Amino acid sequence: MNHNETGSTLPRRQLGHYVRDARMALNMSLETLADLTDLSSSVLQRLEKGEATRLKVRDIQAICEVLEMSDEMTTTMIGLLRQGAEKSWWHEYGNLIG
Repeated sequence: MNHNETGSTLPRRQLGHYVRDARMALNMSLETLADLTDLSSSVLQRLEKGEATRLKVRDIQAICEVLEMSDEMTTTMIGLLRQGAEKSWWHEYGNLIG
């Protein structure tokens, strides 16, 4: 397992899992969620797959609101977004090492 796996991909995958589960629980399509949040369905698809996106905190707040998530869950989701966005030190300095 490389460092990337233990780094930012895990919070992103967790975030995507929560979004997909909440969307499915409401029986909502990806397109409907996209319309209601003013985000593209391709961005939301990447989010649900745990891939890197350029989502901002306000985007996550909008998603959580539409998916009727609690304030506590919204806070958790924002935390996961921030963790997933952080680049590990070896990303920053990788080209200087070796």
